[in-house]
Parts: sequence; C-alpha cells; structure tokens
Amino acid sequence: MQWFFSGGRYSPSTVWGFVVGLAAACIATQAAAVESRVIYMVIQAEPETTGAEVKDKFTQAVKKIERCNVKDVFVEPIDPQTFTMLRGILQRGLDGARQQQSSGPSALIRPVVGADSGWSIDLGGAFEFIESVTLTLARRAHENGGEEQQVLVTGPGPNPDGYALRLHSPGRYVLTLPKDSNPRSIGFDVIVDDGQAEIRKRRVDHAWPSVGRAYLVTLMDVVGDESELFATLQDPAKVSNPIREIQGATNASLMVASFVEVLGNRLRIQNGQVTFSFPKPQEVNPKRLWLLFPLTAEDLNKEKKALEAVVAEPEGFMRLPEIIRANAANARLAPGRGAGWVELPLGSSGFTGVVDIDVAAWKSRLQSSPRTVGDNALLVYEFEDGPDTLRPLKMTDGYVVTDRIAEWFPALRSAE
Repeated sequence: MQWFFSGGRYSPSTVWGFVVGLAAACIATQAAAVESRVIYMVIQAEPETTGAEVKDKFTQAVKKIERCNVKDVFVEPIDPQTFTMLRGILQRGLDGARQQQSSGPSALIRPVVGADSGWSIDLGGAFEFIESVTLTLARRAHENGGEEQQVLVTGPGPNPDGYALRLHSPGRYVLTLPKDSNPRSIGFDVIVDDGQAEIRKRRVDHAWPSVGRAYLVTLMDVVGDESELFATLQDPAKVSNPIREIQGATNASLMVASFVEVLGNRLRIQNGQVTFSFPKPQEVNPKRLWLLFPLTAEDLNKEKKALEAVVAEPEGFMRLPEIIRANAANARLAPGRGAGWVELPLGSSGFTGVVDIDVAAWKSRLQSSPRTVGDNALLVYEFEDGPDTLRPLKMTDGYVVTDRIAEWFPALRSAE
C-alpha cells in the first residue's frame, strides 16, 4: 500500500501543493501491489473552501481518466496545524540539506500542535537568539484607511495583552498570539553567538504562514497509473480551479512505525454515510464481518449476554448467522435504535461496509446527552464456503468479540 500526501491552495489565481510517499505497510507480493492502492492526499484550501468543493475537483478528474480507476473519494476536514506540520516535515526532508549548503540559516514558522495560538520559530542553530519580534497585523474588515498595525514582542516583556515570546530549546522559540490576531508578516532580529567567533546579527523577515482550511482526501481502491489522475487534477481544461503543482512522491518517504498494534482508522463519516473498515485477522478465512454499533457499556453487556446465552445451548453457535440476519441493518444509523447488524464483506484491503447515518441527530445527542452515545461494538466473524456452510468463527474472545471504536466521537464532531 502506498500513501501520498498532497497539498494545494484552491483559488482562482494561486494553487500550490506537495506530495510525500508514506510507507505504511509491506506488500507480500508485487502482484498484490498492483491490484489496488489507497492514496491519501492532504489538501490546504482557502478559508471559505468547503469539503464539497474539494470533493468536486476530484470527482471531475476521476470521470475523465482512462488508465486509472478510483472506486471512491472521501473528504474530511483536519486540523490546519496538522497540514502545516506535515508540510514542515516534508520541506525539511527534501530541502533541509540543500538549504543549509546553499542559502544559509533560515527560520521555520509553524503552529505548535496542541497549543492554541502558539507558533514555533526554529532558527536552525543552537547558538542563535532572538532579540525581538515585530508582527505586522492586517486591518480588520470594519477598519478603513490607515496603516497596518505593528506589534513588538520581546522575551523579557512587557508585551501587549495576549502576546508572549519564550525560549523553548536552543535555537527554538515559541510565540503566543491572541486568538483574534491576524498577522500578515513577521520580522525578528537574531544574534549569533557561539562564544568563540565574533558576535553577528542578522535580520529575518517572513510572510505569515497561510493556513486556511485543510482536508484529508482518501482515494479508495486505486488501480492503474495514478500519474494520469494527478495530471488531470492540474489540467484547467478538465478541472475548474485545478491544482497547479504536485511534487513527485518519489522525492521523499514518511514511514509510520509503532511498538503497539495499530488497527488504523476503522470508521469514516462522509456525505451522510459511515464507512467501516476492519483488517482481516490472521489464521482464519472469514467471508464477512458483522458489526453491531454503537453501544453504550450497558448495551454492550446486555447484547453480549443475550448472544452468549444462545451460544451456550447445544449447537447454539450455529444459530448466530440466523439471529444476526434477522436483526440486520435496514435503516439509517440513528440515536435510540441504531441500525442493527451491519455487514462488512471481505475485500482486498479487509472488511468494508457502508450504512446511512443521521449525522445531525447524533451530533445533537452527543451535545445534549453524551453518556447515551457509546462507542462500543460487538463483532462476529462469519465463515462461508458454499451452501449451508454459514458458521461464526470462534476467535480468542469467543464467537462474539467486544471492541471499542475510539474514532467515533472525533468523526462525529468533525462531520459536516
């Protein structure tokens, strides 16, 4: 599986982007690699650009390509800080050594992840120190005429309300701004003093990083030459407001590793539907996975005890497929009743199933009565190898497996 990150500004005049390959898994054979891939693209857009507009660009491109097939396109909002952080990682990976050799010291400004209104300034050297920072603020919409406001911020202070500058680590500072500030540019004076050579000073001026909105675009089951898709996305004759530049994914790789088992994103909400994705367990060969979700802790215990009572009967496990199908999902996933058991057939990348969801009702319930919105699930893996062979698979935890889908609440909160 090969993952791509791409960023692009959508506006009538300015579009830019980047791509980085993310090696997420090892493919056992070359044949498996060419069957289908999942491509992830991280998109930066103008503040007013909606997820529907972003998806429309990709829908236009997918309809006009011939050598590449894309099964589905999902678009979901992400924190703009995440986009900026990924862009910073890529720029350091691709350009770090070259910039140090050819252009001398630089300063990288990016949001501090997890800290509201905090910005990191990386000077690039442990013996570099900021004397003061000057911010140029844009005029507010109701202000007419006059010059843009400038704010001076120093480490010792005193500083205007909401502004602060502190040393984080050698060569790195954290600048804090009021939440309603709107900088257009930043400048600061840097002292270079390693205790040996003569003290030097340099001036650094930067346009303020543009963040805007950010989206994660997931292209499912991509087969063929994805370069045709990228070329179409950049063709103004085929796509309105196209992406103007996409760097080749072969230029950099970002690898994900973990000391713990990672199941990936098993739930995604998009366009009034929730998509469930689960990996195939080892050592068994199920035909499908049945999922009962979402359940509170009380619901989980009640439903599991009822099913375990059936299994405890003589040959009771053989009745599970019939019981599940009698309560299979036949309506939207909604508060109070759920949707019943959801079928997730086995595909090339694991078990995947889609069901309609009442997003507005769930978000309202989550806000008014969060304790009644659970994120627990029951799973039953099912074997089938011909007529009259439906059998639940006995896993380590038994025929009925309990699970918790932690992605549920964040996906609800960010769903449009």
